[in-house]
Amino acid sequence: MDTTHDPDSKDDIVTAEMAVPVNREIRLLMHSKDVGHSFFVRELRIQQDFVPGLDLSVHFTPTKIGRYEIVCTQLCGLGHYT
Repeated sequence: MDTTHDPDSKDDIVTAEMAVPVNREIRLLMHSKDVGHSFFVRELRIQQDFVPGLDLSVHFTPTKIGRYEIVCTQLCGLGHYT
């Protein structure tokens, strides 16, 4: 995030965990400022690639309570999905 040059990023959230309600539609707006990434949650059967310069949305409705790992399926660098 670049709060100095992107004032809209001041309300963006960076976290290692995300909690969402069950049986409600979730809409995420994602973008990358460095390289291509991919939002992937196997158990929820969702995957969305995103690239620098584009705002891409993904929407899904979780139907089961659980803890699921969010991974990047693109080789995005040394830290990969962490």
